[in-house]
Amino acid sequence: MIDDDERLPAFPETATCPYCRGSLRHGARQRCPAAPPLPADRPYDAPPAAIAAGTFARPNQRGGSFPAAGYGRTRPKGAKQASPFGFWRFVGAVTGTITLMVCVSVYAWLIFDDLTSAYQSGGSALIGVAVSILVGATLGLALLWRSWRAYAKGVCVFLAATLIMLGYFMLIFAPVYRQINDAGIAEYQASNALFIFGLLTLGGGIVLAALCLRWALEPEARASLGRWRRPLGAAYGVLLGLLGLFVIGTLGLVLGVASSDSSDFEAEDFEVVAVVIGFTALAMQFFVPGMILVYHGIRSSLGARTSAFRPPWAIAIAVTFGAVLLAGQANMRLESPYAWPMPALHTLAAVLPGATYIAFAMRASWLRGRLLKGITWRQITLAWGLAIAVGVMMAGFVNSIGGLGVTVLLLVYNGAFEDVSSISGGSFEYGVWDVIGDAEIWLTSTQQWIANIVAIAIIPPFAEEFLKGLSVLFLIRRTTTRGQAFALGAAAGAGFGFVEALLYGAGVIADDLSAWWEIMLIRAGSTSLHCLATGLVGLGWWYWMNGDDKRRAISLYFTAVILHAIWNGFAVTLDSEIFWIGTLEDKTIEYVAYGFVIVMAAAFIWSIPRIARGLREPPPPPVADTPLGAMRPWMGVP
Repeated sequence: MIDDDERLPAFPETATCPYCRGSLRHGARQRCPAAPPLPADRPYDAPPAAIAAGTFARPNQRGGSFPAAGYGRTRPKGAKQASPFGFWRFVGAVTGTITLMVCVSVYAWLIFDDLTSAYQSGGSALIGVAVSILVGATLGLALLWRSWRAYAKGVCVFLAATLIMLGYFMLIFAPVYRQINDAGIAEYQASNALFIFGLLTLGGGIVLAALCLRWALEPEARASLGRWRRPLGAAYGVLLGLLGLFVIGTLGLVLGVASSDSSDFEAEDFEVVAVVIGFTALAMQFFVPGMILVYHGIRSSLGARTSAFRPPWAIAIAVTFGAVLLAGQANMRLESPYAWPMPALHTLAAVLPGATYIAFAMRASWLRGRLLKGITWRQITLAWGLAIAVGVMMAGFVNSIGGLGVTVLLLVYNGAFEDVSSISGGSFEYGVWDVIGDAEIWLTSTQQWIANIVAIAIIPPFAEEFLKGLSVLFLIRRTTTRGQAFALGAAAGAGFGFVEALLYGAGVIADDLSAWWEIMLIRAGSTSLHCLATGLVGLGWWYWMNGDDKRRAISLYFTAVILHAIWNGFAVTLDSEIFWIGTLEDKTIEYVAYGFVIVMAAAFIWSIPRIARGLREPPPPPVADTPLGAMRPWMGVP
């Protein structure tokens, strides 16, 4: 006989309940139906063990129960519960935000204006800096933290980015202020102030960013971010979509004018087609990812399901891409090319190579292959769209300020700012930004190559591969396999390559329409790099999050960075005039570039299905080869 105490509970999730001992079903934080009734009106402090067991959770009017945590006194019947978004909390949050913005602006203005001026007292400027920091910390951050802590953490993210950028600009312009010859600027005082406060500001931004990252990795923060990711993503998508619609409207206006007044455009067909393709690139860059975020944000919030992703065969997509190139080039070679088919053809020529490489990652073959299961349309399109909406936007900004810093430091090395008599410049004055704009005149060919190597072959690989891989981090789950992480990374790389193909294609045909098919073919090779590299980064995120192998994750990231740096570095070097490259003819350089692209792109395209095939989970063995198959027949089965 089995004693009553030894019987298994009917509901294991409530086995620890001191009242029902698993005989009744209820949540861990719900009041047990077998618990004794609570007094109607008495204050009490529930013991932690009882709260954890759900003993003191009280039922609500809908048949459920209110959480027990944080409930130390019974609320009288009919009393209204205080809203977490009360009026004074809202006022405090708004006041703290405005105060913080004003203090940061005053802080930057005092450093760049008063501390660098020869006519202002340095002591009064330092007092103003100290006051702005004190007010910003107390009436800004402290008030925000006291009023609405979750919102304060979000503000801290933007504050950290602002401080890092502000400190960076202080450091790179500190030597500039020492060189310029302006009577209104105290050169040595300005340079020392910018250098010291630049280090302090940059350090404060980095520390605050580390705190924000620590907050974001907490379980409660991740759960809160999970609740807000859909509405925030949809709102960001609406913003991008509206911007894209504005550009599409401008594109329609250009096409309408070109078709209604063709006599005025006959001599300018070249410009019309180039302008149309340029507007197409800008419109697709904003409209497509915006619509993806809005669509999936709304549908996932409503609980709508999505279907499994089953891409066409890669060979079929590649043949379609070839047909698009032939049709577009046939139009470009006309004496008066038509503008109206080019938006669709240019968009297809940019998106189809990435779709081919996604099919490689999903099927691991040019043909049918073995389809990777567990990937949905929502995951693929979100990885594709997030790489554009987040990766492209942020990478463009990081690359721009990184290139600016390298250029400014090289100009300082050449003493280019010694003859500058004004910071901003003017009609009759040569300013700092005028010198930066004329960097090609001041820098030697070797220095230009160094600047381009740092700004194109070093900074972008590190920034872009990390930012593109964030879309995989947003989508990865505990049940995600290695092959799925690689496929999601390939989709993110396809999205990034799509935007690059749009923009680079539009830039090249501004000079020569007949080069359209060549640049789109080269960009198809570049997209293969993005798909492979970001696929490796996605695989690295899997090892970091699920595989508990941080060393392999870091090695995969640096492998992607090295591949990207080799591609960009070769292009920069071939376009420079260092060593003997400046003596080569244009045709020779063109043949070398085509050969490099063909060899590298072929290696990337071959690697994508190869890696995807190696990441496939082995199929389950047949029953005959398992212990189950070796069992003797039973239940009368011969």
